[in-house]
Amino acid sequence: MGKLIIDNLCKHFGDVKAVDNVSITVEDGEFLTLLGPSGCGKSTTLFAVAGLDRPTSGRILVDDVVFYDGGQQAMMPPEKRNCGLVFQSYALWPHMTVRDNLAFPLEIRKIGKSEQQKRITDALGLVEMENYQGRYPHELSGGQQQRVALARTLVYEPRLMLLDEPLSNLDAKLRIRARRWLKELQGRLGLTTIYVTHDQIEALTLSDRIAVMEGGKLVQLGTPEEIYSRPVSPFVADFIGASNFIDGFAGDDDGDTVNITLAEDVSIRAKARPGVKKGEAVRVAVRPENIRLVNGSGVPGGSNALTASIRDRDYLGARFQYILDVCGTELRMEAEQNLEGSQVDISFTPEDCIAFPA
Repeated sequence: MGKLIIDNLCKHFGDVKAVDNVSITVEDGEFLTLLGPSGCGKSTTLFAVAGLDRPTSGRILVDDVVFYDGGQQAMMPPEKRNCGLVFQSYALWPHMTVRDNLAFPLEIRKIGKSEQQKRITDALGLVEMENYQGRYPHELSGGQQQRVALARTLVYEPRLMLLDEPLSNLDAKLRIRARRWLKELQGRLGLTTIYVTHDQIEALTLSDRIAVMEGGKLVQLGTPEEIYSRPVSPFVADFIGASNFIDGFAGDDDGDTVNITLAEDVSIRAKARPGVKKGEAVRVAVRPENIRLVNGSGVPGGSNALTASIRDRDYLGARFQYILDVCGTELRMEAEQNLEGSQVDISFTPEDCIAFPA
């Protein structure tokens, strides 16, 4: 397998910094997801590892083998890197059967016929497609094509598995099943895997760690729980899951939380990220699932309590989504109850909201 080191990687297209000083270490057997919006540099980073894009500067190493070193002007050709790359489009040869698609990379590597058949049978068995060797790509469903594309990657025993949004062409229900299957397969094989997606749910469910990218830069690296619960910026808080944002001004800090003034006589307490200073503007993020209705037992000790106006409500089946107004700010909250009236009392703990410098 392989431990991947990306060190101060840069890739410029003219004046555009598509990848801007990105450094990540991916441990042997780890599943790391590059997550971000379109144009953030995640696919460019992946293609640099695969050898399809020549970086502008930096280094890429796998187990001390140099894939690219800008200082030494050294670049290993992609065919020498032994990386398995699965594209969004699957890129199966339409005129070849499933078996022939898998045999092609083995023939290039001059693998003998008997060993070819063994590897093809084993790889198709791993993806549960062993009975489809004689079919052509157009005779397969999207999910089956995706599995064949992955088997073609596994058949030549790559040191890294690189996946560029491989599930994006599947329908919603099939995508859910494919996520579970892919994670189980990767864990069983122990392959170091880099996965590119803009889908936050894929990132949260598949990854050992997530690298969030914005504008070519790595803005946060951590486990799914760390990224979701402790985002470092409003961008990360909003991109990973849904977040409400409340604007205010920072007040006194008690060491754990800071007082935030929203309007005259209205304030809350929140955890503060570095850079929050007394008297300066802040943005407070609170997730919809952390907002609770105040019932007859009152507000839990230490929680923030606010009165909100109900602007609108959407029926979601098992729950309702409410659009609330608090001090002129729109908040979203979900609840099982179909609330009557135009106002509601809500609460959320200081630990469930984060203040960022505005």
